Amino acid sequence: MKFCSRRKLCRLCGSRKLTSLGTLAVFPAHAGEGPDPEGTIPSWPVEWSLCGACHHLQNTQIIQPEHLYRTSPYRSRTIPGRAAYLNRTAEIITGLPAFPKAGKVIEVGANDGQLLELLGTRERQVIGVDPSPVLPQLPEAAKPLWLDDVFEAKAAASIRRQHGMVDAIVAIGTFSRIDNLHAFLAATRYVLKEGGVFVFDIPNLASLVAHNRLDWVSHEILSFPTIGILQQFFDQNLMRLVQVLPEAGTPDNLLCVARRKEAGTEAETSVQAAIQQEQQRQDKELQSITEWVTRLPTQGERARAFLAAAREKHGTLGGIGLDHGSWNVLHVLGITPALVDVLFDDNPAIQAGGPGSGLAWPVHRLGDLAKHKPGAVVLLNQDLKLDPALNAYREKGGKVIVLFPEPAYAGK
Repeated sequence: MKFCSRRKLCRLCGSRKLTSLGTLAVFPAHAGEGPDPEGTIPSWPVEWSLCGACHHLQNTQIIQPEHLYRTSPYRSRTIPGRAAYLNRTAEIITGLPAFPKAGKVIEVGANDGQLLELLGTRERQVIGVDPSPVLPQLPEAAKPLWLDDVFEAKAAASIRRQHGMVDAIVAIGTFSRIDNLHAFLAATRYVLKEGGVFVFDIPNLASLVAHNRLDWVSHEILSFPTIGILQQFFDQNLMRLVQVLPEAGTPDNLLCVARRKEAGTEAETSVQAAIQQEQQRQDKELQSITEWVTRLPTQGERARAFLAAAREKHGTLGGIGLDHGSWNVLHVLGITPALVDVLFDDNPAIQAGGPGSGLAWPVHRLGDLAKHKPGAVVLLNQDLKLDPALNAYREKGGKVIVLFPEPAYAGK
């Protein structure tokens, strides 16, 4: 069965004017699987292409979501950075004047149900949709509904048939992972009430390039849209982008609000302000993206040389990755067990792999870091800088090296 295919049309405007910026990395579908020198694990490329018509940056190598997500369950609660982001985002979403105080809410990409639990109340019923087999472990009082599927026509029809139309749809960390966005918005329109609201986030492309976020080089991240491109795309699909909340997310994300066109809601000044900022930096940003992609091989060489020197100096060298994205960095930079002895991760899904799972390294709990012989560990995730486990390791005499995404490793 063919799990991966190459997209030939722009995901947003449908143009054939896709120019490949090159293959950024080749690695297994699941980020928790390390480099595979024997070639026993199926691997696929991550290829970024730029649309010559609308300038949409996108991943054009597509792994079927049924394969990518059903065999790689996510658990947001085990990832501190992700859990904190969802907590903040839930507060912002529920505080929006347009967000319903009561009614039905769909969360697309519900994961292990953390955001479902935060959005649900006695008056607000939540419905989770996710292709992963992970079922939410929530308090009995929350009682979320759950649909194990991709959110397209079939799922939308099932929800509307069983529960009627909904007051809001939320997609946090999901929109950029969807290949067929036209089908997704059609499903959104089909099940969302005329006065309903759609809340989602997208990657902040300018910030990702500026801060060298290599962990966004992933099979899962398919789109890096700008607000200007999104506004046109939503208009074409009878939706309207009405609000952009850049201060609401993290530096890597922009929180957005959209409605059905029939609602008659005009876009707030935040949308036009975001578009104007994009237009002012467009040419420079397109050049930065191209340069950033072409620098990746050099970054890998620099990182590997640095790690080899660090290991020689400190003896034991470990690596820390606390979410799936951080593990991608190993592949992008070509980091192998010859450079890093052991990995630390608090994601049970990755730890459960263990021997025989395709992992090239021993994997230990991050909390056990202080039990290991002091040497040096390499920080792969910026969210971990203040983690208590790292502080305990430092107190024991261990050295913590920040490899990523510090400017020193931006290939400059």
